[in-house]
Amino acid sequence: MIFDRDERIYWEDKVIAYLHDSPDKMFFIPGHEERAAELIESLGLQKPNFEKYRQADAIAAGFERGFLPPYSKDENKNGAVSMLVSPYLTHPISHTDPLLLRFPDDFPKTRDEKIAKASADTVNAALIEFMHKALEAEPVLSRTVDEPPYAKRLFFYLHLALRFRLSSENICGLGAFWHRIPADTRIPDHSIWQHNALTSALSSCSDIGKGLEDVALMSYSITPVQSYINSARRLRDFWTGSIILSWLAFEGIVWVMENLGPDHILYPSLIDQPLVRLYLT
Repeated sequence: MIFDRDERIYWEDKVIAYLHDSPDKMFFIPGHEERAAELIESLGLQKPNFEKYRQADAIAAGFERGFLPPYSKDENKNGAVSMLVSPYLTHPISHTDPLLLRFPDDFPKTRDEKIAKASADTVNAALIEFMHKALEAEPVLSRTVDEPPYAKRLFFYLHLALRFRLSSENICGLGAFWHRIPADTRIPDHSIWQHNALTSALSSCSDIGKGLEDVALMSYSITPVQSYINSARRLRDFWTGSIILSWLAFEGIVWVMENLGPDHILYPSLIDQPLVRLYLT
């Protein structure tokens, strides 16, 4: 291992940072950290100290959205939007109308805080129940396997597989919306998974370095691509050249995934990529 660290602690911290915001947050913001802690503890990890991830969370939010007024019980100051009343997904540079979501009848269209809290509690309870079943049924999550560490396998599952499992089993009747649950109701153009992954990556970089002041983004490319492909004379040669370049890039990505975590790859997205699916099997 190139890093001088405790592997178990490193990956446990990543899981905790990744789940610092519970997926049910969009339904009711107050108490979302307590619900996240409940989920984390149900996975056999210690109760988190969210203050450790607060700065990474703030930086991740700054990457993804502007700073707008936060949630407040005072409607004149409240910057949050009720997704039960106005369930729209948007994109800041889209010229089309926002996407209207249609939730099951279990999610009534109301601003009543007690009902909104009950909706969030229902989603969180269903997620905890689903993960309990996954821990028993998914061989990759077996606690009896020593290597790689349980928390590392759990992190890969949470980031690369969980949204697909929740969607395919239609948990809470949300279906494919599990892929798009927004991280923030004020600017619902990015998912909770995207935000949590960036927070986890920033937090891990801070732990490896000397704090968040050591964190940086790196852009890497394999060149020259065009001159390499242009040497092809047949379609098969073009295809082969493209596959070789893709494979070389993916080998570098695998190192990052194994040693830092798949959350450290911002682009290209690793979600549902064929080479990633092959790697996971």
